[in-house]
Amino acid sequence: MNATGDALSNCAKTDGFMKTHTTMVPWEAGLHVRPASVLARVARRFRSRVLLRAGGKAANAVSILSVMLLCAAQSTPLEIEVDGDDEEAALQAVLAVFAPEGVTEASPD
Repeated sequence: MNATGDALSNCAKTDGFMKTHTTMVPWEAGLHVRPASVLARVARRFRSRVLLRAGGKAANAVSILSVMLLCAAQSTPLEIEVDGDDEEAALQAVLAVFAPEGVTEASPD
């Protein structure tokens, strides 16, 4: 299974208004500034609210600092919660960041 897992089996509609998905942090350096900035740029493209949860903490995905304060190391389980009228598109875009072809250690900002 890749870093994002199977989108259908790991995705859940929790209350009819929110989608959740659990993935793992794939980067050797953890969820550092480069992937945090990519996540923030992606999340800002959508009207839906995107939250990330790890280790009992939550972060608004549009905030680079908030995402970095999760202190999520490589292989940390990360729950993604998306709520809004474009939640499916937002979730897929955020998951693409975690895909093997998403952000790499050497990719430019």
